[in-house]
Amino acid sequence: MKSIIKQAITGDPEVFDRIKPHMVPVPFNIIYTAIYNVHKAGKVSEDAVIEALNKPKSQPKQVEQLKNILKSGDYYVQEHLSIAENEYGKRLLDDAIEKLQAVGKHFTLSEAEIALKTASQQITDMRQEDDFQSDDEILENHFERIETNTLENKLMIDKAHWALQSIFGSYISPRMYVIGGNPSMAKNFLGDNLAVELSKSYQGIYWSLDNSISETSLSLTAIRSGVKYNNLYEGIVTTEEKIRIARLKYEKVFITSKEKKGYELYGCIDKMFRSGYKPRWIIFDYLQLMPIDSSGNPAYEYAQLSKYIKRLCIAFDMAVIVYSQAIPPDDKKKYANNTSQEDVPPKQYHRFRLEDTQWTKALGQDAYFVCGMEGYREDNEKYVNVVKDKRHGLRRQLIKYKPETGQLV
Repeated sequence: MKSIIKQAITGDPEVFDRIKPHMVPVPFNIIYTAIYNVHKAGKVSEDAVIEALNKPKSQPKQVEQLKNILKSGDYYVQEHLSIAENEYGKRLLDDAIEKLQAVGKHFTLSEAEIALKTASQQITDMRQEDDFQSDDEILENHFERIETNTLENKLMIDKAHWALQSIFGSYISPRMYVIGGNPSMAKNFLGDNLAVELSKSYQGIYWSLDNSISETSLSLTAIRSGVKYNNLYEGIVTTEEKIRIARLKYEKVFITSKEKKGYELYGCIDKMFRSGYKPRWIIFDYLQLMPIDSSGNPAYEYAQLSKYIKRLCIAFDMAVIVYSQAIPPDDKKKYANNTSQEDVPPKQYHRFRLEDTQWTKALGQDAYFVCGMEGYREDNEKYVNVVKDKRHGLRRQLIKYKPETGQLV
C-alpha cells in the first residue's frame, strides 16, 4: 500500500490513475491518514503530498469500497480501518464526511490523521473503560449514562455537542487548552461524559475567574485527556496547588495572577498563538466574567477585555462560546463584584438573560451563546424547557472577516 501511494504522489501517472477513483472531493480520512503516514516516514516531500491531494477527484465512495483498496498489510491503516467494522464507527466516519462536504473544508494532513485517530480512540476508550466486549453493549452503556441526566440536561448536552460539531466539523485536534477552571463548567454545561469527550476531541480554551479549580475538575476538563493522549496541557493557574498539579503532569504551564484578569487572558492567548498553538474556540463562564460598576455597566477592564477578545477571535479565527446563568437585573448591583462561593446568590437567582446584558452588546453577534440547563422564571418557579425557549439556547453567527483588508463583512 505504501509503495502504491508513494508512486502515486511522486508523479507516476499510471499508478495515480489506479488510486484516483477512490479519492473523494473532500479528502477521506482513511486515505489522508495512509498518505500522511508515508510522508511522515520522510520519504516523500510534503509538497508532493499536497499536490497529489489537490488533483481532481471523483465522486465520494463508501467506506466498504475504500477498505478494499486500503487493506494491504499496512498495520497502521488496518488498525484504523477497524472503526468501520461496527455501526458506531461507521456513523463517526459518515458524520465527519458529511460535515466536511457541507462546509467544503479540506483538512490539513495532521488534522486528518488526528481526526481518524480520535474517532478510533473513542471506540477503544469506551471498550476499555466499560469492560464490554461488544459494540452494542458499549453504545447502550454510553447512552444510558447520558440518559441518567435529567431531560433538560440531555437536551442541553445534545445542543452543545451539535454546536461545537457544526462550527468545527466532527473531529478536531484532541488537545484542549484550559485557562483557569471551574468545576461547574464541566458539570453544568457539558455534563461529565461530554466534558471528557470534548476534552479529547476539541481544541480550545476554557476561561473562568473562579478560583475553586481542583484536581477533580481538572481531570474532567483536561488532565484525563492529557494522560490518555500524552498531550500538552496549557493553562493559567492561580494557586500553588494548581501549579503543583500542572507541573507534576505536564511539560509547560502558563501562569498568571488572578488580579490582572482580562489583560492576562489577552496576553496568554497571544502568547499561545506566538508559540504555535492555535485554539479554535474559547468558552467563558459568564457569571464570573461580568462584574458591573455602580451604573450597571460592565467594569472598565471587562469592557476592554471584550474588545481584546473580539480582536483575537477575528484575527485568529477563534470562536467565542459564552456559558451563562446570569444574575437578574434587580440583583446585579448586590452581587456585582462578589465571585466567591459564599457571596454568589442562591441558585434561583441565576437566570439566563442575554438580551439584558452589556457583555452581549459588547461582543454583539460575533459570539456563540449557550444557556444554562435549568433556570427560574420571575416567580422562581423552576422551568425545565429552557432550551426550547426562543430567548435561550444557542445563537449562531459566524465572524465574517476579510484578512486581506482587515474588514468585518
